[in-house]
Amino acid sequence: MTSGPLRCAFRSRRCVALPRLGVCAILTAFGLLPAAAPEPPDRPDQPKIPALLLLAAQRRTDVAFDCQVTHYREGEEPSRSRCIVNRNNEVASFGFGTISGVTGSLEDGTRLYGLEEARLASPQGEWSRYQRSITGDLIVRDVSKSRTAVSDVRSIGMLPNGMCQLFTPIGLLEELERFMDSGPVEFKEVSRDGRPIVEALFPERRRRIVWHFDANDAGLITRVEDWSGDTLTSAAQVDYRVFNGSALPVKVAYLDGAERVRRVSEVEYRDVNSPDIPESLTPSHIGFLVGSVVSVRTGTSREDLVWAGDRLVTRAEFADLKQRGLIEDDPQLVAWLARARARGPVDVQAEGKGTAERFGKPATDPLIVPTPDASWRHRITPLLNAPDEADEWTRYVEQFISRYRLDDDQAARCRLFLQQARERRRQYLVSRRERLEALRQRTYRTAGDARLGREELSLLLRPLDDLFGELKARLERVPTRKQREAVEQSGVAERPNR
Repeated sequence: MTSGPLRCAFRSRRCVALPRLGVCAILTAFGLLPAAAPEPPDRPDQPKIPALLLLAAQRRTDVAFDCQVTHYREGEEPSRSRCIVNRNNEVASFGFGTISGVTGSLEDGTRLYGLEEARLASPQGEWSRYQRSITGDLIVRDVSKSRTAVSDVRSIGMLPNGMCQLFTPIGLLEELERFMDSGPVEFKEVSRDGRPIVEALFPERRRRIVWHFDANDAGLITRVEDWSGDTLTSAAQVDYRVFNGSALPVKVAYLDGAERVRRVSEVEYRDVNSPDIPESLTPSHIGFLVGSVVSVRTGTSREDLVWAGDRLVTRAEFADLKQRGLIEDDPQLVAWLARARARGPVDVQAEGKGTAERFGKPATDPLIVPTPDASWRHRITPLLNAPDEADEWTRYVEQFISRYRLDDDQAARCRLFLQQARERRRQYLVSRRERLEALRQRTYRTAGDARLGREELSLLLRPLDDLFGELKARLERVPTRKQREAVEQSGVAERPNR
């Protein structure tokens, strides 16, 4: 057990290294505990969740994968975590700390290493351990809808609040009133500019959550907004990619009410819907060793049991299995105990001493602290100096006219479309001039700062990409069928260069 107040590098809340999770009893799941109290029944007037939201949640649920998430926050270096999810709603999550290996700090700022956490949500409850510990914890509870500490990346970006990842996608919708703590909810479905939208209204607090869906794939949430009255307080922008038949979020940008990017999470997937993802995730998948002592808690009672590789047993049962030669301590556990005996006792009463001695030094690997890269700012200067220039668009239109050999009237129409699009582009850039100037002048002290700035610029310029798409769509309606057939027969590239 370490001493001294700690702060986790990969969480905003305060935590304690190598915790004992309190007083526990023996597992119901293994026939040694009374059954947990049933969930309270749904209230009669509980609102029906709109089909669009249920579809989005179901698509995120019906998938299995292994992924790594990189988190960027203002004023911090990037941090990383990992998540494994199977189709049985079991989730294993791993917190790796920052890229340079920092996993926590004392209140005096002393950096700590080696506190990588591993957690598992399984039918028995929530398991947890630290990677340099031979002990672990289990809280016996129903985790089918929500968890207390296991992060479920399937729910990322479903609300502009990272804490929503403590819920399963469907559990988040079913428990929305409890999560928002804003009174009863009412749902409403609307459409804006051909895009489906769902609103969750909380009349008691004059608060509402607005989900925007992809116009071409209604099962994908592309943006979520949190409103207080008529004021936007926060939002999340979500980008997707398709992996082995499943569309999954690859980037979530969290914005404040002024649309400034405050956090970004990027997700890299592997083994999506692969048979390599275990059908059952067990404590062994998060590093529990045979012989590890597990503090099991349910309600207000606690008991220390021992992990036997496939189940928990009492100390006496484990000793009996060892005596009969049916089981033995894991070699890693034996080596850990030998090192502990050689080191001698640690004075846990000395404030911070035990923690600093064991976790205050970096690993043998060299530290790699990424340098802030704000080279993307060079894109801003041309936009500020000449907001009415659109050379790329002009080249595209001229190449389009040449490729289809348009006549003078057709060419004039295309150039008129270009003129109109350039004017809309100019007006948009003028309206965003202050924000663009602020991005150019801002000081980026950490890699996290630079990454957030780059994402904010990308979001600012996204409407221009949409405008360019509209221009291209208008151009495509100009050529006649004969002109199109001539291009197809000549073998000219389908699209002019951008």
